[in-house]
Amino acid sequence: MSMKLMDQVFTILGKPEDVMAGADDLIYAASRSGDQRINVLGLCKAADALALQDKPQEAMEKARSAQELCEELGFEEGEACVSYALARIHARFGGNDEDILDKALDYGSDALSVLRSLGCKKGEGAALMTLGDAYQGLKDQGKAVQYHKEAVAVFRELGEGSSVGHMYRKLAEDCFFVKTDVRRAGNFAQKAIALFQEAQEASAEAECWTLLAQVQGKAENCEKAVESIGQARNVYKTLKDNAGEAKAMGVLVHILMASEQYAESVNVAKEIVTVQHEAGDKKGEAEALLALGQLFVQNYDHEKAKKVAEVAERIFKAIADGPGYKSCERLKAMCEHARATEMIETSIYRHQDFLHVPEQLIVDPGRNKRVQSQFEEFAKSL
Repeated sequence: MSMKLMDQVFTILGKPEDVMAGADDLIYAASRSGDQRINVLGLCKAADALALQDKPQEAMEKARSAQELCEELGFEEGEACVSYALARIHARFGGNDEDILDKALDYGSDALSVLRSLGCKKGEGAALMTLGDAYQGLKDQGKAVQYHKEAVAVFRELGEGSSVGHMYRKLAEDCFFVKTDVRRAGNFAQKAIALFQEAQEASAEAECWTLLAQVQGKAENCEKAVESIGQARNVYKTLKDNAGEAKAMGVLVHILMASEQYAESVNVAKEIVTVQHEAGDKKGEAEALLALGQLFVQNYDHEKAKKVAEVAERIFKAIADGPGYKSCERLKAMCEHARATEMIETSIYRHQDFLHVPEQLIVDPGRNKRVQSQFEEFAKSL
């Protein structure tokens, strides 16, 4: 089995659809040549692509099919690829489930051992990355950093700058999302950005600028965070990626809100609406309006929240987006409830000299009716 052919299984960067296209090429080559070993590689790559598309069940089916073929063929290299694919799936969808993440570690360790013995450096680096990902999920920062750093060394030896950049990004995430160390996280993110710029990986660069902004926001350096999001937006504009630009701006909204810069966060949220509108993205525009409405609610500006919810509702209705339409209805109901609450509280305040007002007053219009409805639903379920 050619090492070059095996290397195709291990995708470090790339869009899910591109990874799947590579898998299809391998499966087609297998059908042309009659070599079922190549089919195993294609199935493993397809499993990885499906995992990237957030289709865990389908990914597992591909991996199991590859596993069955390996057992029939006695294909050691294929077994290592299957272990890698299973490790990737378990690490990606493990969440906070220690049992699933432990399986990712088992599969990843098996893959690493065999790939090292075969001298497959790219596979070794990919397996190290996956083990680091699993430890990141387990909140074990020390182990996550250890394996991701080992992956850096392997990919650097191979001269794969983009892959090294991707590992630095993962190291930044280890130092930010697992246990916050803003200094180390910022340094790793900046290294990743430099490597992505050198390799002309624009989309990955923009994502790293956004990550760096989150780190800077956590360090309470809003000015730097605004600059980093500006860099991300510039890259996304060159790519004509309005969704990526809107996502980066959404991160800035949260950073500004966390630093109690409400007016600035509202301005950015309004600009997101404009970005999506100018791009002709109706769903994106409606979702941005909904997010703006929720921002108004947080500042008790329920009248404005209701108005933008109504505009978003019309757009969702026009594009037949039921869940989006229902979200708008919930937001409007929340605004109506808040408005009624304010009216009652205002009335009580005006007449408090003539009323006995309890120290702990609950003002919740419609509460009794809701409680009664909930009880009736519960009773029916018995």
